[in-house]
Amino acid sequence: MSKLIFQSSNLLKKMFDEERCLFAYSTQLNNEKYVNEFSHPAVYRYTINTLAGIHQANKFYSIDWDFNKILDRFLSLHSKNITNEGDKGLLLYVLSLANHESRHVQFSDLESIATDRDKLLSLNAQDISWILLGLTKYAEQQKDTRAASTAEKTFRVLNRHFFNKDTLLPFHALSRYRKKFVNFGTITHFLASLHEYSKVFNDKYAETIFLESTRQLISLQGERGEWPWFINAYNAQVFDWYQIYSVHQNSMAMLFLLPALDLGINEAETAISKSYRWLFGQNELRTPMITHQPFFIYRSIRRKGNLKYDRGKRYLRSLIRSSIMNKPAKKINSSQLEINKECRSYHLGWLLFVWA
Repeated sequence: MSKLIFQSSNLLKKMFDEERCLFAYSTQLNNEKYVNEFSHPAVYRYTINTLAGIHQANKFYSIDWDFNKILDRFLSLHSKNITNEGDKGLLLYVLSLANHESRHVQFSDLESIATDRDKLLSLNAQDISWILLGLTKYAEQQKDTRAASTAEKTFRVLNRHFFNKDTLLPFHALSRYRKKFVNFGTITHFLASLHEYSKVFNDKYAETIFLESTRQLISLQGERGEWPWFINAYNAQVFDWYQIYSVHQNSMAMLFLLPALDLGINEAETAISKSYRWLFGQNELRTPMITHQPFFIYRSIRRKGNLKYDRGKRYLRSLIRSSIMNKPAKKINSSQLEINKECRSYHLGWLLFVWA
């Protein structure tokens, strides 16, 4: 695992633009050279993700990053570009981890969002989970009762309005046509925020939700260890398996599997092992998703054809399947699949974060 951390850190250096002070949105290999793309708006979110991982890894490994310098420059150049509420929550988490002086201003900004119930209800569960994560870490670091109260209010909204107590899964959002379609990433961050909240505030109810929701999600893992992309929050059936993302297999799933293992969920150990076996070649295409000369991690296994890129079309297919056919998704033949040979910086950021 140490080798993987150092290789990931070194690859991130190839993805980092020092002048922009941003990590690439997308990177591809072209004749063994790394080609980066920075134009997508999510580049700011990806950079915050990656900074969280670098901060964590810097505590335990000599990976040669001047974290404080990068964070200061990122804030000076891009703080005005952080407009998404969830991104603000994740940034507060990073600032609190780093004990950065701007964490207090960031908390004030987030507090005004978190205390506006209507505003929270207009967001999706991932954004609210990141808000809860940031508030929880800030309250823990500051021993701040006002922050603790704000975190509690945020948790109550998440629990009351975005959690299906029948299936033990979160709703993605409250809009009629999007509510049932929850993706794996949203569930992951929902669980991660529950774990952090329950741990910091010794909330046994939140811990119980975390444990039982984790068991439910583990039950949906594929036989090869793959994590499905789209899930029906109303009946806990898989809407759509693809794309199957490498970041889910070796990074984001660990945000809930590793804490679950520590809390006594024995089946989490098998789930972790299966996740990694998928990455190293025990997948639908029998192909490793990691190359070593040069080091690279491919993004996903996806459908061939037009549907492979378009989330809207994947959503429509899932809607038809659920509304008309009322059937869970089935796997498709490997001849209809291909590897998406790009890498995203946030994948490496989460990898550093969970394994450091």
